[in-house]
Order: sequence, then structure tokens, then C-alpha cells
Amino acid sequence: MKAPIDPVGHLGHIHGLAFSPDGKTIFSASGDYRSIFQWDANTGKELRRLAGPQRVFCLDLSRDGKTLAVGGAMHSIDFWDVATGDPIHPYAGPQGRAFCVAFSPDGKMLASGGDDQVIHLWETATWQERAQLRGHEFYVLHLQFSADGRTLASGSEDFTARVWDVASGQERFQFAEKHTVMSRSIALAPNRKLLAGGGTVWDLATGKVMHRFTNLADPSGRDTLGKAAAFSPDSQILALFSSGGIWLCDPVTGRLLRRLDLASSVSSTAAFSSDGKALLTGGSDKKLHLWEVATGRERRSFAGHEMPIHSVAISADGKMLASASGSFRDHEDDSVRLWDAATGKELHRFTGHRNVVVCVAFSPDSKTVASASEDNTVLIWDAAVFAQAQPPRPSNLSAKELESLFAALAGEDASKAYQAICTLAITPKQTPVLLQECLQAVPAVDPEWIVQLVADLDSARFAAREQATQELERLGELAESALHKALAGKPSLEVRQRLEGLLAKLQGPVNSSEKLRALRAIEVLEHSGTPEAQQVLKTLARGAPDARLTREARASLARLAKRTTHP
Repeated sequence: MKAPIDPVGHLGHIHGLAFSPDGKTIFSASGDYRSIFQWDANTGKELRRLAGPQRVFCLDLSRDGKTLAVGGAMHSIDFWDVATGDPIHPYAGPQGRAFCVAFSPDGKMLASGGDDQVIHLWETATWQERAQLRGHEFYVLHLQFSADGRTLASGSEDFTARVWDVASGQERFQFAEKHTVMSRSIALAPNRKLLAGGGTVWDLATGKVMHRFTNLADPSGRDTLGKAAAFSPDSQILALFSSGGIWLCDPVTGRLLRRLDLASSVSSTAAFSSDGKALLTGGSDKKLHLWEVATGRERRSFAGHEMPIHSVAISADGKMLASASGSFRDHEDDSVRLWDAATGKELHRFTGHRNVVVCVAFSPDSKTVASASEDNTVLIWDAAVFAQAQPPRPSNLSAKELESLFAALAGEDASKAYQAICTLAITPKQTPVLLQECLQAVPAVDPEWIVQLVADLDSARFAAREQATQELERLGELAESALHKALAGKPSLEVRQRLEGLLAKLQGPVNSSEKLRALRAIEVLEHSGTPEAQQVLKTLARGAPDARLTREARASLARLAKRTTHP
């Protein structure tokens, strides 16, 4: 275990935290007048203290790692030369306390915001103020530039998030949720195109409300507000909390896809796996629940925490889970726990925080876990030794055992299916042979035939309309793009109802045993990751481009290639 980063010099809440570009050092600051600290990210050793003249409320490091900007209570922005530790002459800052600062990607501009409710843009070459962006009605707390530096996003305690054009200084649009503390229920889609908060989904490019999930009915019929939990990695599913469970929704259309039944527990945190096939939740029942997204059924629960769970995470390779807990009242079980996803075994319990642990995350290589707590610390834990601990590989399985596992992949019992996935994934010699023999790439279909079937939905003959509907349902995702195109063409009422019904079945739970087996088999091959397993994936990836099996196989190969490139 790495020595935890324990900023013993700070006596107050940590208000700023920044990694160096190479990830080797961390800068931290608080509002306790004590200084800015530089830490070694691997050992937790204090490297340097930069004695600032003011209470620091925020900091940011330039993208080249050479300059540190800090803002605080003295109405100025201070700069530090990271290489020498020497201060650079401060320039006049905002007309109040600075609560946030952000460098542009090219480092030529700095944005600051605070209790004067104004966003200030500064030229870093001259330290001159370039513009003032006005519109927020309360403290400005968050600032972030887009990757190209042309757009600036801001968040405020006036319950709005605003998007600004940097060149003109004009507000492009704003997201408002007057009755919800947005910062506590915000989810940003991985594609950076959608933002969800307080049950509302916005298009980040236009500011348009895509959908507003005003109420979700629990099993008793009682309506409850849905709060954003997490987006799936492909940004196509949004998980929303409600009083009786978690709803998986289409963030664009607002369609409710399926509901995860949490029984008597109340979930407060959720995380998707990197492949989007599983969702991990935790909450007041002190257990973790791992769900299969395709069916909405529970794969496994993990028990051991003694207090409610406040944050969960899944490693990039899907092999480990992390959870954080604690009690805001009694300060019990303020721990971070590491779990083996395949066996359900608790691998290790990290202790060291002195208050509730509210956030936990894995590094991209799955070797490190970071946790944040109400004790004003961020701790870094070494998980590499546990990542290397593999469950015992089974000896050669008998033909009967292989047949049983293969059958379980198609079964309705998500728990048994998950055990089959885990067992087959660690049987590297027999599994690729079995799946190569039993799975085939989806053959292409004549696109003109699909066009004709869609046209037949508007046939004058009822029998022809019914037959076309059945054929299109059988084709499934192979006809999906044609169905969307037809729906966009403003068809008649009956045709629209048929199109919407077909698309709804595509978005709903996977009920076909053969489709379930194929999708779970893709998981097996990706978790195995051997050259033989990848060869089977390559064969499946050569199928019809619109087929889900083809898309899933290609996505698995891309993730495996990324892990190989960035071990």
C-alpha cells in the first residue's frame, strides 16, 4: 500500500487540488492561512511549501505544469513558478474573494470567479484584464474551458450553469434548475454533448432541454423526482435515482428503458463498468449491488460495510470494485474497501481517513485507488498487488461442465450467468474454442429489402403491414437506422405507432436467450483478453455493421487495444 497522502500541514478544508501533467506531484491549498503544499504523489511526502499572502480558496496549474495560479480572500490572483518555487508578481484580481480559477488549454488566458458574481478573463502575458462576463446572480464556484479554449462553462450558487463564448464574451445559453442544488446531482455525458442535473437533460451545444424527468413512479405508484446518477460510457443510457429504485433512461427521448429494483434500500451512488454492461450501486443498506444493464437483473451483492455507502467505482478491466462508506454522525466505518468482482470476496480494507469517505475512484490502469473524505484529505492507495491476485484457474473442464456454462449464458438467472462469464473468462484454452464453434458473425442483409419492409408498413393491406412488422422485429438492430429514418419522415399515425413500437423493443431489456448468450459471450472474450479470445472477437467484428453483436465485438477490441497501448 502506498503511504497515504496526509496533508498534516493543513488545518482547514482543502479548497484546491491539482496534479502535475506527469502525475508525479500534487498541489493542495486550504483556507487556513497555512500555505500551498506540493506533495509526491507516490510516497505522500511533502516536497515544498509555498507561503502565500492570503487565505487560498482555489488553484489551477497551467497545462505545461510551469505556472500555478491561486486565488483567495485578498482580491488578487497570485502566481508561482513551479520550477523554482518563487512567486511571480500578483496582478489585480476580482472585486471580491476568488473561489475558482482556470487556465485556458494554451495557457494564454486565465478565468477567475468569486463572490462579486462576475467572471474575469485575464491575459497571462500582460496580467491585464481582457473582459468581464456578467450574468450570474450569486457566487461563481466552477469554471472550465473547452478543449479548444473557445468556450467557457461556469457554475454558480444561483443554481445555474452557463456557457460563454470566449472571443465575444457573450453568454450562449444557461442551464437552470431553481429547485435543485445542481452540484449535488450533476452528470456529464462522456461524449461531452449532454448534461443532466435535477432530472433534466440539456444539449450542451445548443442549451436546449432534451428531456425533463419530472416524476418517476415507484412500485407503489408514488411519483418521485429522478436525480442524475451516471451516464453509460457510450452516453446512450442515463441512470436516475428514485425512491424505489434506479431507472435506466434514454437521455435524448426520455424513454424509460428498465428499472432496477432496489427493494427496501435507498441507493445514493452508482457507476457503470467501462464496457457499459454492468452498473454498480451502493446506499443505505450497506451493500454493493452489481446489475446487468441488458436485463436489469442483479448479478451479485457484496456485504461487509457497517455504514451507508457513499461512493462506488469499477476498475477499467472490470476485475475489481471499490466502495467508500462512513457515518456523518458517529464517524464509524470511515473506510475504503476493495472487492473481487468475480468471487465477491473483500480483497482489502483501506483505513486512514478520520471522517466519512465521500468519493472513491480508480486510476485508468486500475493499479491505484484515490479517496476523498470530510476530514479534508485525499488519500492515494496502492491496489496493484490486489490487481495481480487472480482467482485460481480451473483445470480443463469436462464437456458436461462446458455445456452447463454455455447454457447458463443464455439463462434468465443473471447471477448464474455472471458466474459462467467469470469462470469461462479464466479458462483461456477451452473457452475460445467453444465460442468459436458456437457463435457466428451476423450476416449482412440486403438494404433494399429493409427499405421495402418499411414501405410495407404503410401498405393498404393489413396482412402486408403485419408481416412487415414481424420481419422488421426479427431483423432487430439491422433495421434500426431505417426505422429512425422513417420515423423522422413524419409518417401516418399507424405507421408512426408501428415504428415507435419496434424501436421501443430494441431499447428494452434483452429477452431473447440467444441474444443474451451472444452478448454475454462478448464479455467472456473481453475479460479473457488472450490472443485466441481476440481472434474470436475479430471474426464476430466482421459481421453486418449495424448488428449489435458486430458493434459490441468491435468496441471490445478497441478497449483491449487501449489497455495494451496504455498498460
